[in-house]
Amino acid sequence: MNNEDVHLLRPVQSTDGVPFRAVLVYVYAGSEEVRRPVHPMVRHSTRQPYQEARATRYLPARTGSRYAWASDPVIGRPGFFLTGVSGMSALWRVTRTEADALDRLVLTLAPVRLAHGIAVPDFRHIADLDLRNYLTEHFEALQRAVAASATSRRR
Repeated sequence: MNNEDVHLLRPVQSTDGVPFRAVLVYVYAGSEEVRRPVHPMVRHSTRQPYQEARATRYLPARTGSRYAWASDPVIGRPGFFLTGVSGMSALWRVTRTEADALDRLVLTLAPVRLAHGIAVPDFRHIADLDLRNYLTEHFEALQRAVAASATSRRR
């Protein structure tokens, strides 16, 4: 993976509510040498107030950018982002793309899977066997429906 594969996501205000997130996407735009102030408490033999450092530049993605996740929702194809390390809450589906007043691309993301899974109730302590079977059967149907919904969103 190189720097061009790394994007920075900056959360912004969203009106969609939980579990949706709105983000600005910043993309790699090169690197350069910059002058960086030396902390006054750090002792250097040269006593120079600045030191040279390599800086990576990121710029906001704009509308019409060449990235698939920017154009996929427009043509009806789902776009995805993998954030952080892989895990249950790392995969996000792009549900909407729009431009803000500065022509920066704002993405609305929805989790592909629930961040914490589903709490599993324990029906063993219900004395009424018919009620226990009824609740177990319906809860298993709920789990299948949630799993099917997550699978259909990934396609």
